[in-house]
Order: sequence, then structure tokens, then C-alpha cells
Amino acid sequence: MLLKRQIKDALLGADFKTITDLALKNNKIFRILISLAYDKEKLICWRAIEAMGKAAGAVAEKDPAAARNIVQRLLWSIRDESGGIGWGAPEMLGEIVRNSPKVFSDLSPVIFSFHDEEPFLKGILWAMGRIADAITDPVEGVFELAVACLNHKDPAVRGVAAWVAAKL
Repeated sequence: MLLKRQIKDALLGADFKTITDLALKNNKIFRILISLAYDKEKLICWRAIEAMGKAAGAVAEKDPAAARNIVQRLLWSIRDESGGIGWGAPEMLGEIVRNSPKVFSDLSPVIFSFHDEEPFLKGILWAMGRIADAITDPVEGVFELAVACLNHKDPAVRGVAAWVAAKL
């Protein structure tokens, strides 16, 4: 409970260095960040998403295999067989690639491959936009998807699609 409170306080203060330092010492940080990334209406959710990328990036520098385990856990949460819905997983995966593009260069197309899953569409688009800040070659099909989503029924999807299309 103390660790979760410490993480929440750091997130609310946008203290990503503390989160990164903690992640290098204790991998329980990642479970807590995932648990805080469900309610996208709350600031702490978006801070947890950003912190995931920074923390996983720091871990990847020291132990790429440990960072890959975090990625595998997030990917598993998106898949049907997990039994749950990884609501913040696409965004977290996007942040991980954004913060460690060399280590996770192979991950962008995998993230994009989930774009047909309607509950993840906005998150996938958002991840592609964040990844675009770190890589020079966007994933094939992202721009076309963003343009197609400019007519989506959900105004939030349209907004993220416009943002991604403009970035690309």
C-alpha cells in the first residue's frame, strides 16, 4: 500500500524520475501503473501511461528481457484469451516504443495490428501518434487508417485521427 501511495503521489506531481528510479529497483511498479491506467477521464491515468513508457525504457537499457516481459504482459491483456480488456495497454505500448524506439522497433506493427478491435481503435491511433515522435518511418497503413477515421461516429476517435494524420 505504501508503494502504491508513493507512485500515486509521484504521478500527481509529474515526478517521472521517482517512478523510473523505483522501477529499476522493483518490478511491482509496472503492475501498479497498469492498474492506474483504466479511467482515462482522470489525469493520473494519463500520467501512469506516460510513466510506463519512461520506466520501461529505463529498465530496457539495463535488462531488455525484463522490459520485454512487461511488453508481453500488455500485449496479452489486449488479446481475447486474457479474459480481460487491457484498456490502457495500447497507449502504454505506444509510450514504451516512444521511449525506447531502438529496443522496441519491432513493436509498432504489432500494436497497429489491433486497430480492427473497436474498443482499442482510439488507443491504437493515439499510440501511433506518440510513436511518430520517435521513429522516422510510420507503420504502413497508419495514415490511411487515420484519414478513414476522420468520419468515425465517435468524435474522440475523429479528434485523435486528425491529430495523427496531421503528425504524419
